[in-house]
Amino acid sequence: MEGEIRMNGRMFRCALIGAVLLTVSSCNVWAPPPPPDDALERGLVVMYPGAFNSDIELSQFYQAFETAKIPYAVEIKVWGTTERQILDPYGAYDELVATAMSESERIADYRHDHPDLPIILLGYSAGAATAMIAAENLPDDVKVTRVILLSPSVSRGFDVTGMLDHTMHGAVAYSSGNDLFVNFAMNVIGNNDLVWGDTAATFGFDSTDERLIQFRWDPSMLLYANAGGHWDYFLNRLWITDHVLPWINTAE
Repeated sequence: MEGEIRMNGRMFRCALIGAVLLTVSSCNVWAPPPPPDDALERGLVVMYPGAFNSDIELSQFYQAFETAKIPYAVEIKVWGTTERQILDPYGAYDELVATAMSESERIADYRHDHPDLPIILLGYSAGAATAMIAAENLPDDVKVTRVILLSPSVSRGFDVTGMLDHTMHGAVAYSSGNDLFVNFAMNVIGNNDLVWGDTAATFGFDSTDERLIQFRWDPSMLLYANAGGHWDYFLNRLWITDHVLPWINTAE
């Protein structure tokens, strides 16, 4: 059975790689400007993109936060390469973990220099794994303010305790029962924590820890042209403004 799953995974990756590479070739047409120094003296939001590992995946998050004039520095941190994510999930995981560990050190340095400022980590899809691993590997004396996880493509049984232990206000996770394509993909090629099976992006986390706030797609979101698919909101500035921005603004 395991061998069959592996074979299906290879076939699935081969079928997707052409389309993915074509997409990637046009993904990096936008990048955010470096945050001004004065913004870094007010707080920090670090965002980690999904499997395409491109700034543009999070462009509308950036624009929504800019429009709302949040006072913090906003950064987008790419954690790996799309080609490896599709063709070599084990190698992609190594890249993801290496970036997450580096981010842990960088965020710890920022926290030590700015002990009272807000720090928010936001991860979309595969980038949620980066945010979670970065948070859970912070030094014992370091906490971020909040972690925001959007369609996290990690297994639904992922242990969120370590991440939550390094937050002041816990974490927020968005999932959708209509996110069926990604659940199929994670059963075939594996989640971004190298666990084959149902994904938190579709089913939410199994955790009942009260520090984790889980909100799910509901039909009212159709008013935002969000039908609950994996890509229905990540370029949807109105949805981001109404459903993500409040978790940034209440981080202090």
